[in-house]
Amino acid sequence: MTKDSTALFTSLDDPCIPLLLELAPAVTEMEHGGRSFIEHLIGTWWILNQWKQPRFICRAGLLHSCYSTSFYPHALFSLSERARVRSIIGARAETLAYRFCVIDRAELWAKVATLSCLPQTFVVRRIDRDGC
Repeated sequence: MTKDSTALFTSLDDPCIPLLLELAPAVTEMEHGGRSFIEHLIGTWWILNQWKQPRFICRAGLLHSCYSTSFYPHALFSLSERARVRSIIGARAETLAYRFCVIDRAELWAKVATLSCLPQTFVVRRIDRDGC
């Protein structure tokens, strides 16, 4: 990551971004799809922000693969550091990021593949008590 991109990232309109750079500097050295991991994460945050999503959704996007996923095996934080991640992006965002990291994608896609079509109205229901 260049000095110019570091300046750009810290100027974005969310205090979580410079905090992430401060608390997890390795994020600038990790690679992801031909660019740095931080560029990928901030790109995700930026898209969600441009779509005018709530701040907690943008922040979940910022750290959507911070614990590693079945597709990206490099963890920025261990699962034992969930409280630390909550301190960076907040509880609601961390819960979404955690779920994104631990979901069994093979099982999910296998179930989706059995559907003849997705319902015309897709409703996400709250299934737990953590506020998400």
